[in-house]
Parts: sequence; structure tokens; C-alpha cells
Amino acid sequence: MLTFKIPSHFGVWIAAKYRWMADLPLASDAFGFAHYFHCRDTREHHGFHREVKFTKIIDLRPSRDEILRQFSGHTRTKIKHGAHDGMRFSSDIPEEELLKVCALFAEDNGLPELEKKVLDAYWSGMKVTKLSRDNRTLVMHSFIIDESTGRACMLHDAAMFRRADDLSNRNTIGHANRYLHYLDMLYLKDLGVQWLDLGGYARDTTDEHLQRVNEFKDGFGGELVEMSNYVSLPLFCYRKLSHHLHRGNSLEGRNLPPGPGVRALPRRFTDG
Repeated sequence: MLTFKIPSHFGVWIAAKYRWMADLPLASDAFGFAHYFHCRDTREHHGFHREVKFTKIIDLRPSRDEILRQFSGHTRTKIKHGAHDGMRFSSDIPEEELLKVCALFAEDNGLPELEKKVLDAYWSGMKVTKLSRDNRTLVMHSFIIDESTGRACMLHDAAMFRRADDLSNRNTIGHANRYLHYLDMLYLKDLGVQWLDLGGYARDTTDEHLQRVNEFKDGFGGELVEMSNYVSLPLFCYRKLSHHLHRGNSLEGRNLPPGPGVRALPRRFTDG
């Protein structure tokens, strides 16, 4: 389990514990401000509001070739194109560069920006990768890794589609995004990660965009799994009150959609 403390607008002395990839919520957290993400348990727990969460899990224990064979033929073809497009893989990405790319992606897609203080809270547990060509970033991904369990969860998938000036460049970015997913799997596998969580899956959605996102993730195989997000009742009530008081601000408390796209990290303390 990974724990990050997210400060509120009152300051760091009032912070929520954001816990990722736990088996189940701790009973002691029911009395404070705590939010659990991607828990394996699917039961209700006293003192917590449960949110059903579906996600795709990729098993990274097989060989590299076996991982690739799990992908759909369409996805493998896009990856092969990406491998021959002269792209450069990087994994030592500074925080400011990720923040800049996330800001560009948010601007292009009409999403709220990620707050730096939230990213600061997560940064020590994150890994960031990107593919670039001719010194231009095409796509960037970020993850958190729980070394104790061998699990990783994707946080950001920022592909610069709207910065492409023609269809050919958009196709190149599409190839790059799938190729980077595969390179990420190999990179994480080398770090000892055994299971990669793709960050979410909108099961039974009727939203056309989210359906396309699901199809993208389905191309990498894996298993569709039900998990849970748990919010302690004090934090749940605090958010309800905060959202009510700020209902005139349409961005307050807004969640970022599951990737591809900038996602997963809350922008602020009140986000869930």
C-alpha cells in the first residue's frame, strides 16, 4: 500500500491520506480524512463510502514476447509502426516537465490543470516515461509503484494529438502511444513489477469517448477486475459540503476521466 498526504486549502496541517492499492481500508482511517484507491476488497466497510471501480490488469510475469502476443493484432501493428518511426524512449523525466505536458493536454482538451502541490505529494512514488521525436514530446505516461506487492498503477496518459498539424502526425502519435504502453510494460517488468493496472475501465458505459478508451485498453489484453475506492465518512461529508458551497465553480471537485488522458491524480484536497 502506498500513502500520500494531500494538503487542503487550509494548509498542510489539515491533509487527507490518499492510499493506493491496499487490500482493504484500515478501520482506524474511518475517523479521519482518508481516500483509498484501487483496493482489492469489494465489500462494504463500516465508516467508509464505497465506490465501485473497474480496471484492466496486465500480467507482466510472462516473457516479453508472451506479453506482446496478448495484444490484439491491431495493437501489435500500431506498435510495430511506432518502433520504426525513429522515436526515443526516456524514463528520467523531471517533475516540471510532466506538469508542463499535463497543462498542455488539459488546455487542449478543456480539462482543469493538475495542481503542483498535489503532484509534489505524489512525486516520490512516481515513475514517468515518454516518447519523443526530433526533440518533441509525443506522449507521456506516469505511474505509481508499490514495490512491496509488485503492483503499478497508471496515473497519466497525455498524448499530444491536438498538437498534431495533420493526419499523418496524428497517426504517428497514435502509434507512439501504443508503443509507449508496451515499452512501459517492459520497463516496469525490469523494475520488478508483476501486475500493471491501466488506471480504470468504464464498464457498461454509453459514452462514446469512454467506449473508445475501453477499446484502446482492450487492445492490450489483460483481465477486467472489479475493485473498490473507499472514502472515509468524515472526508465524504467534507467534500459534499465543499462542493455545495462552491457549486458555482464548475471545476470544483471535478474528476479527470480515465485515460488515455490526464487522469487519476486529484487536483486538490476536495477531489475524489
